[in-house]
Amino acid sequence: MGKTRRNAIVHGVNKALEDVSESSSSSQAVISEELQSENRIGYKIRQVNSNRAADSSREFMKYTSMAFQMIGSILAFVFMGYFIDNSWAKHHFGFPVFTIVGTLLGVAASLYLILKKI
Repeated sequence: MGKTRRNAIVHGVNKALEDVSESSSSSQAVISEELQSENRIGYKIRQVNSNRAADSSREFMKYTSMAFQMIGSILAFVFMGYFIDNSWAKHHFGFPVFTIVGTLLGVAASLYLILKKI
């Protein structure tokens, strides 16, 4: 009787341990799925934030390049007008006609380029 009872107790303990391990593995699976879901959500949030940062830096670069393009085109036309005035036109007209015309053409060209980009 002692052996049978001991075997029954051992069998009961083993059965209880199996049940605990099964419930533990199912709860681990649920926890694992929740963690994976949180990782996916975190990844999506990081991806959206990086896309926003990339978009804002693209916008910043777009408008910064527009400003430098404006400055460059205006200065190019002003220097061409200045060069023409110093070499030829100042002696004929008495005032810097081509520098003024170059400045106006530079402003018009830069406005055209900006409106074309927007």
